Amino acid sequence: GKPAYSEYDETRIRTIRSGDWKLIVNPDGLPPVCMEGVPADFYPIAPRELYDLASDPAEQHNLAAIEAGRVAELEKLLARRFAGLKSRALRQELPEELRKELGALGYVAN
Repeated sequence: GKPAYSEYDETRIRTIRSGDWKLIVNPDGLPPVCMEGVPADFYPIAPRELYDLASDPAEQHNLAAIEAGRVAELEKLLARRFAGLKSRALRQELPEELRKELGALGYVAN
């Protein structure tokens, strides 16, 4: 099938899932802010993380250092996908009740 892409909020953290492979690119070394009250280093993301989801579905073994060719191939796909695009994440003002509901589900931090 076709690769699946994602981006994280207004950062340059991006991912690609192609077949059994998942690449996470964090060029600025930013810690993600996933949940309110969680320490910044709770879920660190390296500049490049590559996982073989068929053998490592929990993403415990970063293969980026030993699979440099695959990282380069997936980074080219990411670059092509996001070329010329600004971050598509737009800040929205949410009604307080909806914000609380989404926050309780883990979708809204702060």
